[in-house]
Amino acid sequence: DSGRAGVQVLTFNNDTRCACQPRSVLSTPNTITQECKCPRHFSLYLRDGQCSCDCDDGNNKCRRLKKGRRYFTNADVSCVTSGVCTEPTCEYGPFLLQQKRCSKRREREHNSTHRK
Repeated sequence: DSGRAGVQVLTFNNDTRCACQPRSVLSTPNTITQECKCPRHFSLYLRDGQCSCDCDDGNNKCRRLKKGRRYFTNADVSCVTSGVCTEPTCEYGPFLLQQKRCSKRREREHNSTHRK
């Protein structure tokens, strides 16, 4: 009888219990996206819980804006300036409020060679 299996009793602590939280504390993607707005032609994305405005594939108007080839409307610039809209993601550098456009490729190259 030395080859027979026996019963072993194990005790576990349940440390995975849930707790109730007030709704105001919870931050769901739906509440975040309701607070996010993008300039015209840009689409809203959530990246690590943060609002992000970028171009959908095939949206050529957005791509031209993103590459600094087109100017944003006064309404879009005002929306970003006031903080209602999230700043758009630009291809080659920061969004230039004064110029009402994204940085152009040659500006990125110029800035990277003249920094120090």
